[in-house]
Amino acid sequence: MSGFGVVLLVVLVAGGLVWATRARGRTRERQATLDRLAPLISGTSKDGWLRGTYRGYPVEARVSKHDPTPSSMSSDASPDEVTIFQLRLGDVPGSEPWAFRRQPRLKPFAEPEYVFDRSYGGLGALGGLLGKVAVVPEGDPALEQRLHVAGLLDAIDGFGHGSSSFLPHVRYTPALHDEGGEFFCELELPRDTEPTPERFAELLERALQIVELNTRTNAG
Repeated sequence: MSGFGVVLLVVLVAGGLVWATRARGRTRERQATLDRLAPLISGTSKDGWLRGTYRGYPVEARVSKHDPTPSSMSSDASPDEVTIFQLRLGDVPGSEPWAFRRQPRLKPFAEPEYVFDRSYGGLGALGGLLGKVAVVPEGDPALEQRLHVAGLLDAIDGFGHGSSSFLPHVRYTPALHDEGGEFFCELELPRDTEPTPERFAELLERALQIVELNTRTNAG
């Protein structure tokens, strides 16, 4: 191997070690964050997930980093990764699936725009499969309007947003058979930060507000 080849190999190995060290450090930091949040839901954190209960609802949460652009709108460009907080509440009553995702605004200073999706909670192809397997009632054409009137978009917008034009993303998936339905949301966190216990408490209350709103307007 030439001298240049040796130098290049050393640089690549050193770069790989630095990347691995930083990745382990981020993993430890996120785990420490989940450990700090666990008491708020009387839960535990393991394998990057926080699990517990809040006001009687099963809760799961985690921090990840990925590109939230919907697959139908993605391109070959470099992914626009952001730090995302994912939150799930289980055993949520409701009859029909729905999802709202923030979309890019055509006018820079216009109000945030959200797109309504009924493909089994905005799950895409998986949602279509679930819709075929499960016994799904005829869609209620008035559901979207009821959600609007009840103030759902204001509640979603209260989560806040960052640089991504596609977050927050919020959806409800009704029960399959005897299992409880699920409320799920994805929220952008400020760059390289994790939610504080105070912020987590705010997010839980905001999620609970939407769950109760869904229970009132989507009872079937």
